[in-house]
Amino acid sequence: ELSNQTRIGPIIDSEFYHETISRDRLFITFCGQLSKHVDMDRALDYCDFALGILKEGLIEFHEHNPDYKIVLGGNIDVMSKINFLLEKYELTFVEYGHYSHKDYYDNIDRAVAVICPASITTMLESITYGTPFIVLPEQDLSHFKNYEGMTTGANCQVKDRLETIFPGCLLMSYSDILGFVPDTIQNLYQTMKKIVNGEFPQITAKMKESY
Repeated sequence: ELSNQTRIGPIIDSEFYHETISRDRLFITFCGQLSKHVDMDRALDYCDFALGILKEGLIEFHEHNPDYKIVLGGNIDVMSKINFLLEKYELTFVEYGHYSHKDYYDNIDRAVAVICPASITTMLESITYGTPFIVLPEQDLSHFKNYEGMTTGANCQVKDRLETIFPGCLLMSYSDILGFVPDTIQNLYQTMKKIVNGEFPQITAKMKESY
């Protein structure tokens, strides 16, 4: 029998949280990106795909909120190569870089919203800092499971809210249009490239509506 049990929360650093702070930015994070399954080419393919989906929404946000920054963070090596994609999508007003631990949390703390893949850590960090988050299409297979777990494992009020906020943001939800379930890394990234190249325009249109 266990004794001296202690209830703990998720491993989230709340040290940099401020109850009152000026929220002056939109923070986009592409998270860690590189792994044994995702090399630099795939990481940049994801950036290409995600920025293409976000383009109109970010331009509209920038035009209507010129005093707000739009900040993009991600893996240090990927961020060093991303400028050509920001130029491609006319998003050169976006600040980008790899941020230190403190600066990363400062961005979340100061953001009016965080746009991120359905990384369980990033979603919980946003909740801890009281910052709304919007999910991006999945970078890997776990992201769909994370999203699914939050929508089906939460109470009904939260489940309904998540399904209302994030309709059609994840590629796995388009299996009827794709004709298959993108349930392998290879299928997932091949699908992204096809969408970037103009295939499945109905998916592109639906995803852009979501942002």
